[in-house]
Amino acid sequence: MSFQAVQKKQAPTTAPQPRAAAPQSVVPSTAKARPLQPTTPSPGFVREPDGSPRYQLDATQLKKARAWYVANAAQYTPNVIAQLQARLKEPATGKLTDSFLQAVTIWQINFDLTGAAGHGTQVGNVEYGGYLPTGVLTPEQVSRLFPSGLAKPTQIAAYATNVEELIAMWNTIGGYDGRRRALYAVLKQQMESVGVIMPKFNLGKLSPGTMGTYDSSDHELRINSEFLRQPQPTPSEIREFLSTLYHEARHAEQAFMVARLLYGSGMTLDAIERQTTIDKKLIKSAATKPIRPDSPAGIVANEWYQSKYGALAAQRSQTMSDLNTNRMTIANVERTLINIESRRKTLEQQLQSGKLPAAEKTRVKNDLDLLAKQARDMNNLLTELNQTDVVNYQNYRNIPGERDAWDVEGALSTYYYRHLEK
Repeated sequence: MSFQAVQKKQAPTTAPQPRAAAPQSVVPSTAKARPLQPTTPSPGFVREPDGSPRYQLDATQLKKARAWYVANAAQYTPNVIAQLQARLKEPATGKLTDSFLQAVTIWQINFDLTGAAGHGTQVGNVEYGGYLPTGVLTPEQVSRLFPSGLAKPTQIAAYATNVEELIAMWNTIGGYDGRRRALYAVLKQQMESVGVIMPKFNLGKLSPGTMGTYDSSDHELRINSEFLRQPQPTPSEIREFLSTLYHEARHAEQAFMVARLLYGSGMTLDAIERQTTIDKKLIKSAATKPIRPDSPAGIVANEWYQSKYGALAAQRSQTMSDLNTNRMTIANVERTLINIESRRKTLEQQLQSGKLPAAEKTRVKNDLDLLAKQARDMNNLLTELNQTDVVNYQNYRNIPGERDAWDVEGALSTYYYRHLEK
């Protein structure tokens, strides 16, 4: 699901700006656009002899962390560094001190990533509850320090509570029409609460297993209407369906944030539309709340922008293509196996009938041997394709916009588990 999403599998598929040190002025549409650059990758972490992360940064790691901030100084300006320091309860000097870098490390280690994203950080066979200690606050981690919109813990808690209330009345609110109205009301409430104009709300038949998608070019959220027709879905099924609604709403918020960033960087409304194909009404709304690139919110939105429309767009497209192409191949192989099995049963029945001449029996047995070989080959191929799918799907989940939306949904699931599910 990106802004125009890979469809979410049912089972394996705008925000007020963080407070800055100074108020942000509206950027005129005639301003010259400043080029936006992608943030460079994190330098990684230091391992102990047993492979576990070293929690205290040594001189080499401190040097790498400083070099990373310098390389990304267009975004991580002294003003931004000061805001990060203040959030970490460090003196807001705006300078890259050892104390600040170590404070980042302490925050990374102790951060409740499960609560914020529904998962920890995997290193080999070990999952850590927070981030790995690098001293470097990536855009993803900045989004944790300055959660916005639908990612705010208070917003997630409020939505989860509303979901439980809706689950309690799901089967008594007037069937399909009642459920449709309830979903619309829930979505409208969420969009208004984060300052994003209401997307078009389209209910229709989607492909099997797909519960919802968001399209930024039309600012349209599409929901699978078949679920609304189910007579008695379980609470867990309803909860998952409503989590999809939240996930796709986050994609709408991402598109809004990207448009705010581009206007804040000096792009005109028309230029933003040409660059992104984001819906014109959404762009106009975003222009009333521009985001500076050199701000925490700008750092977060820039990662989404670069992945979808900027320097990393081709990489994203290839990832999506690899996932979808491999899955189409899997579907074709599965159909081939079904046909092979059907043919095998027919030939087995012919043999068992006892009515075949000797020569025909020999032919049928040869055909069965050939089908058995074809089945083995197809099953071996299917195993390889499924292994590739695991890698492709993880690559898809690592796309910044997808990672963020899935993490918001993961935070919602964690909140259910910790506070509401019985």
